[in-house]
Amino acid sequence: MLLLGKFGTAVTNPPVEVRVIGDLFTTDTFSGESVCSEIISLNVITTTNVIPLADGPSLFFAQRIDGNLNECNSGTQTIQVAWNGGVTPYMNGDTESDLFQYYVGYSDCSGVLIPHVSISIADIDDNDNFLQLCFSTSNEIVKISMMANMVEDPNHDPNLYSEIDVSSCIP
Repeated sequence: MLLLGKFGTAVTNPPVEVRVIGDLFTTDTFSGESVCSEIISLNVITTTNVIPLADGPSLFFAQRIDGNLNECNSGTQTIQVAWNGGVTPYMNGDTESDLFQYYVGYSDCSGVLIPHVSISIADIDDNDNFLQLCFSTSNEIVKISMMANMVEDPNHDPNLYSEIDVSSCIP
């Protein structure tokens, strides 16, 4: 959930918790947006996983997708990732289409993580925080990471090292 508003200040009154105290439901997704489209009640949910205002962006979502949701024109599997806010390349001269080379996907071989660099990126330049990473490996990608200082948020805060496990949703 992305919240907008006045939630304190980065130094003297930082936000530390989000608590839903009334009816709040997720919305059904638009066609082609996600294979996970169940409507869920968020009433009485509390989280202390609040990103500090001064921190840079981090990965918060990674999901294996296929079928008509897959926008990759090459590769054998696609992982959709999302950041906790909008991101643009931090490196001078890079465009959004250059970002694929900074993501690393990992497959699990008997408890050892094997790195794989994505071969391209899709679902870009549409002003949202979702991207699709295209991988040529047939080994199941179980984790995604990105090195530090590769993307920045609208406040020009660069990302720290970020990694997330890949989830799967059965349609």
